[in-house]
Amino acid sequence: MYSRARCANRRGVAATAWLLPLIWCIAWLQVRARGLAIADGHVIVRRGGISRSTIILPESKLQLIEVRQGPLQRLIGSATLRLTTAGVGGDVDMEDLPLDEARVMQQDLQARLARTVRRTVRPSRS
Repeated sequence: MYSRARCANRRGVAATAWLLPLIWCIAWLQVRARGLAIADGHVIVRRGGISRSTIILPESKLQLIEVRQGPLQRLIGSATLRLTTAGVGGDVDMEDLPLDEARVMQQDLQARLARTVRRTVRPSRS
């Protein structure tokens, strides 16, 4: 009876030792595969290590650009950049960016959005 328990315990340790590098590789692929670009009035967000997706957001549909940090993210100095859009798309999150990089992206996108609003909104002449 005792030897079966020891054997099962060894299998659990072996499975865990094999699983940790796999989880690390998947996380590394997800970090390498993500990206954010601004081109021709659109924000292009790419993410996913195994299942990849590309989201193209028109700048004119952006309503809110915010940097969020949970408790664990504050400990390690990372943040989530959230892009909120008008319409069906909803929110797009770029998780676990370095905090400084997330803030620079936020400021850049907000400045571009402010320029777009200034161009499209003209004062009425009475």
